[in-house]
Amino acid sequence: MATQTFRIKVIVDPSGAGRGVRTVNKELDKTAKKAGAVGAALKRAFLFLGGGVALFGGIKLLASFSQEMSTVKAITQATGVEFAMLTEEAKRLGTETRFSASQAAQGMVSLARAGFDANETLMAVEGTLKLAQAGALDLGQAAD
Repeated sequence: MATQTFRIKVIVDPSGAGRGVRTVNKELDKTAKKAGAVGAALKRAFLFLGGGVALFGGIKLLASFSQEMSTVKAITQATGVEFAMLTEEAKRLGTETRFSASQAAQGMVSLARAGFDANETLMAVEGTLKLAQAGALDLGQAAD
């Protein structure tokens, strides 16, 4: 963390010592407020940047999930209803397992590429994820 050094020159006229001390206190208060404002502005800037990074990461994850699910649909030639069921299953597995929804979708892609149709993929994906987790395998290996 960067530090700043402030120098304050205090000249006290003994005849008005009380007034001089009050002036010094006011100046110190002003300096502290300015430093606090700078600190608050920096904090807001970092929070804004952090929020932007988090938002960008969320958009990237959503795009990845959508891309994987589009691949599942294309390979399995799933109907609208089947695709909706596959999508919901990937999301459910993303919340109920150690895998994300995108990873569950990747598992579905592996199953589809292995020749599973939409229904078979739907029935096998949870077991595939469990096998990958138990055997410390990646999803592609577990799908094979």
